Amino acid sequence: LRDAGYLADIEFEDLHSGSTVSLSDDAQVCTALAENPERNEQIVKQIERAVERGDATVVFACTKDHVLALVALCRARGIDVGFVIGEVPQPERLKILDRFRAGELRVIINHEILSTGVDMPNTDRLIITRPVGSAILYSQILGRALRGPKNGGNSRNTVVNIQDNLANFATASHVYQS
Repeated sequence: LRDAGYLADIEFEDLHSGSTVSLSDDAQVCTALAENPERNEQIVKQIERAVERGDATVVFACTKDHVLALVALCRARGIDVGFVIGEVPQPERLKILDRFRAGELRVIINHEILSTGVDMPNTDRLIITRPVGSAILYSQILGRALRGPKNGGNSRNTVVNIQDNLANFATASHVYQS
């Protein structure tokens, strides 16, 4: 399907955050990662890099608060980003997605909204900042970057996996192995 142009080739980039978390509860792990300022700086640098390249980028954040923090950090640097969390009303979500699809908005940061069931064929880059303990969910997230040219997408897309040392949550780290 890749050779025929229906699916995009995926280039995986692993970014090791240097963060160490020794919690075992999913929510606590995500909160600890989301609150790490050095890690967030690395994420914003990845977003800046994507914007400089002109990549249509979808960021998968750790928590709702993480979305808001990343949005604030990006906007403080003059980066135009949209965000989608559960509290964003459906009409506003649709406007954000339409702006993204039209190329007017290059970055959307979300938490658990754009993982499945959303058609975003113009996506060039995914930045996955959260641990994903499910291979099924991870493959659904990757689906945002799999559209090939014959499906309205690209021949090649990039997926940035931000990897952390999750001492008691090893399954999430192993999903990223490509």
